[in-house]
Amino acid sequence: MKRDLTIIVPPLPFIIRIVLCVLTFQLLGSTADAWESWHNQVIKLRYVTAIDSQSQDYIWFGVSKILPQKEISAIRQEIERLSARRNIRYDVTGEFVSPPPLPSIQKYTGVYRPTVPGGVSIGHVQPSGEVDVTAGTLGAWVAKDGLVGILSNNHILANSNRGSVGDPIVQPGAYDICWPPPDNGNGNDNGCLFKKILRKKKVKPHLEVDCLDYQIGTLLSWININFEGGNNLVDCAFAVVTDPSFVPTGAPDDPYILGLSHGLTHIRRPIIDERVYKVGRTTEYTKSTIPYIDATVKVSYKYGQTAIFVRQVISAGAMGAGGDSGSIIFAASDGAGVAHLFAGSDEYIAANWLYYTRDFLEFDFLQ
Repeated sequence: MKRDLTIIVPPLPFIIRIVLCVLTFQLLGSTADAWESWHNQVIKLRYVTAIDSQSQDYIWFGVSKILPQKEISAIRQEIERLSARRNIRYDVTGEFVSPPPLPSIQKYTGVYRPTVPGGVSIGHVQPSGEVDVTAGTLGAWVAKDGLVGILSNNHILANSNRGSVGDPIVQPGAYDICWPPPDNGNGNDNGCLFKKILRKKKVKPHLEVDCLDYQIGTLLSWININFEGGNNLVDCAFAVVTDPSFVPTGAPDDPYILGLSHGLTHIRRPIIDERVYKVGRTTEYTKSTIPYIDATVKVSYKYGQTAIFVRQVISAGAMGAGGDSGSIIFAASDGAGVAHLFAGSDEYIAANWLYYTRDFLEFDFLQ
């Protein structure tokens, strides 16, 4: 009898452990689902631009403009109802957008040859040379499936899901070297603004050149952005280099990323309140901190589209501006890549976890 008990009893704890593990994973999954569910309800409220309930010991939300206290109170009450928490703070962030580039007559907007470092201006154009993406930032050189290429945003390399495999990627972006006259069929008058700046600075505009003369890559892959109300984690894409000589060697006079002595060599998760820096086309080298790393953000894109992004990094707006999209955000403590800038508002920038970007695009570091 005792021997029978010895045979029967040991498996029971093992079975119980399995059941407990399953229940734990289900509970964690349910908690995450519940968190995203009420975040999604809040982010769809009028005037709300962002919300984060995980990063700090309080709930933070952003609104698109200064609102009457009555409107703020109504949003607070809805958050209290959904979260059962009362420690709530808010900021006037302005609207989050994937913005067109700001005018910039800086070195990061120039033509880089024979090698092209990260941090400089790039963009997508049609095979015909027609311009559809004005300019963004070459985030980093990486490898995918044995091919070396460019890491940047979907809206920079793939025209917000509208690109096709094989489309040309040019350096600098069209805005900075071959932006067409203002009447270009999409209602954008940045060309006119840019020409005024060029005239003021007595710089000769290059508006008659063929953008295809500046091609450095071809679009290979991207993660589609969901504009139908579903959640997104990343805005990212990869383009294959057309000539290996464009890829920097990493020597001090040939940096992988302009102004930095390193490229993208390792990735980790972002840490709340850590100091970070980035290099981008418009604001060049900037540094800040990241107070929020689990934000849900509503982002406006061109063509009148809006997308919701979850688990996003939020940093001070001085970190970037229009044209910096695609920049890699590095941790100051160890140089690790932690985020991928893709949107901004008047006061803040939003960035994907670089950890997720790598998982979705399945890229490797250059050896």
